Parts: sequence; C-alpha cells; structure tokens
Amino acid sequence: MRTRNAVAVALAVATLLALVLVLVGFPLSGLLLAAVTAMVVGVLRPATPPRPRRALLGVGLVAGLLALVVAVADVVVRGHRSTLSTGLVGLAAVLAVVLVALAALPPSAAPGPTVLRRTAATLAVVGFICAIVVVLTVPFLPGLRSVGYDSVDPGTDLVLSRPPGTEDGDVLVAQIHYRGPGALRAPQGWTRIAATPVTPDGAETAELWTHVADSEEPATYAFSTDLPGGKIGGITSWSNVATVVVRSEEKGQGGSMAVPALTVETSTAPLLYYATTAGVTRMDPPTGLAEQFQTSSDGVFKASMALEVRGPTGAEDVDPVSLAATPAGGWVVQVVELDPT
Repeated sequence: MRTRNAVAVALAVATLLALVLVLVGFPLSGLLLAAVTAMVVGVLRPATPPRPRRALLGVGLVAGLLALVVAVADVVVRGHRSTLSTGLVGLAAVLAVVLVALAALPPSAAPGPTVLRRTAATLAVVGFICAIVVVLTVPFLPGLRSVGYDSVDPGTDLVLSRPPGTEDGDVLVAQIHYRGPGALRAPQGWTRIAATPVTPDGAETAELWTHVADSEEPATYAFSTDLPGGKIGGITSWSNVATVVVRSEEKGQGGSMAVPALTVETSTAPLLYYATTAGVTRMDPPTGLAEQFQTSSDGVFKASMALEVRGPTGAEDVDPVSLAATPAGGWVVQVVELDPT
C-alpha cells in the first residue's frame, strides 16, 4: 500500500511540475515531462475504479480536443502563436496525455468503455503531437513592450530613455529626425538601417536605428551630432523579433503622406510606419493602423513624429497607406518589417 501511495504521489508531482513548466514559459520541457510520466503510467498500469476511469477519460478527451483545436488555429489559421495560446495548448496536451494514460491503460482484467477509451486515447495522442509541433515550429508574434520619445531644441545630444519593460534579447527600433550638418552618432551597439532626407536641401534627415538589448542595458541612449541642432526621436522595444527589414522609404513636400502597396517577406510580420515632418502637424492614420505615439517639437526646431503599426495581414501583399496630414514642409515615412523568431 505504501509503495502504491508513493507512486501515486510521484505521478501527481510530476504532472503538476509539467503544468508549472508550461505556465512559466518552458512548454517543451513540460510536454516532455508529461510524456515520460505517461510512459511510466503505461508501465505500472495502476488500477483505477470504473467510475473515476470514465471521468478521467472524459476530461482527457476534452483536453486532447482542446489541444488539437488551439494547435490548428495557430498553425493553419493565424500562422503564429501567442503566450496565451502556447500555454493553453501545452496545458491541454499535458492533462490529456497523463489522464488518458491513467484511464485508458488499466489492468488487462479491468472492464472499461472501449469506444470512449479509444477516442480519448486518439485525441490525446494527436493533441499532444500537435502541441509539440506548435512549440517547435510556429513563431511567436512580435510584441510591443513599450515606447518612448523626446526632443531637444537645440542641442548636441538627444537622450532617449530605455523603454520600460525591455528584456534581454528584445529588439529596439529608433527613428531620429535631426537638423544640421554632419553625421548622427548612436550609442555603441546600434546599427543604422535607413537615412532619408526630410528637406530637399538636406538640412534635415530622418534615420532609423536598431539595437538588440542585453542584460546590461543602460538607462538612456544618447544620439549625438558635433554641432547643436534640433532633434526629435522615438524609440520602441519589441519581443520575439528575428530581423528588422526596411520595406520602404517615402518622402515628399506637403500634401498627403502616401506609402504605396508593399510586398512583405512574412505574412505574420507587423509593419511599423515611422512618419516625421519638417513642421508641426497632426498625422491621422487610416483604418487598420494603430498609433503608438505622436509628438512634436514646436520651438525654433519645428517637427512632428508618429509611429503607426499595422498588425499581421496574413498576406504578402499589403495595401497602400496614406496618413491624413498637412505638413508645411518635407515629410518622410520609413516602413520596417519585424520578422518573428
């Protein structure tokens, strides 16, 4: 009896640990532990009374079906997974495979509902395999941690604070609009990916910079020029980003701030529309774009900046965009694609 109780406690602890691993962000480890637990149950074949066995089979069947449905939604419908869907498919698969192992593999002499047993076992195995496929092959959708922005008028340094919540491995994207001659210098570890003149004479320039955060990030980042001049900038922090690809650099004078139709590399990648103008104006995004920030400098240096984000479209061809604005001078819209990990 003591041995039987010890085995039951060990199996319960292993199942609970597998569920905890899924919840804290280690779904593959939790699924593998659940598989080992199910195999141990298959070897030991503990006796389960008929009534509890039916209940376990019923719960395991539902859990297996849930894992299958969530996995299909991530793989076929959305093409990406979220923290919520990963946790849900992992929890369902763990419960399905362990509960069905307990109830579908009773001692050979024990009677049981054959149809229910076979159905539950099939769904548990299929749901578990689908969960493994999701964890190993389906990318996370890039997620916005937070944003920040500031301006200086005039000055040699534009200091932007690290976006709150930034973690090791996150990708930072910054747009800096500055006036004056000479090159813009970024902190160590930053890479310039675009530089577009805002005005015809080249007196003002918009640049895009990226950086991968590590465990020793500073609290602020200073973007500098040798001579004082007006500067405005915005910075965002993103999780689950593999690469940042510039898809478009549009510029113009007055009128509508238009971006033509684009072709993206990954249909699950969000597009970031970094817009800035020489002059103070309000930029209104069309339907389908979500504004993350908008700010202006209204001193000697007059400029406006905004970030509009289009979520994954599920298609490689993206419709054109026009920001409703009345810029007095030049404008630039730089579009980047965030490819998921």
